[in-house]
Amino acid sequence: MEGKEYEELVEASQKVYEKGKDKGDFVTAGHGKHTQGDTLMKLRRIKEAVESYREAEKMYSEVGSDFNIDFHLDLVRKKITVIEEKIDISKLG
Repeated sequence: MEGKEYEELVEASQKVYEKGKDKGDFVTAGHGKHTQGDTLMKLRRIKEAVESYREAEKMYSEVGSDFNIDFHLDLVRKKITVIEEKIDISKLG
C-alpha cells in the first residue's frame, strides 16, 4: 500500500466507526477505530493512533455481555500499553 491508500483507509475506518456508533453497534464502531489506529501506526502518526485505540477501547467497553469481545479489548489495551512504554506521547506534536 502507498500513503494515499493508507489515508483512504483512515477515512473509511472513521466512517465505519461513525455508522456503528450511530446505530449503537459498539463492536463495529470499535473495529473501525481499531483499524484506524493500526493504519495510523503504519503512517507513523502515533499520537493519533493512540487516540483511535483509546476510542476503540471505549467502544469495546460499551459492549454488553452478549458478545465475547475480550480478545479485541485485551488486544487494543496491549497496543496502548506497548506504545506508552516505548514512547512519551506527550512529546509528540
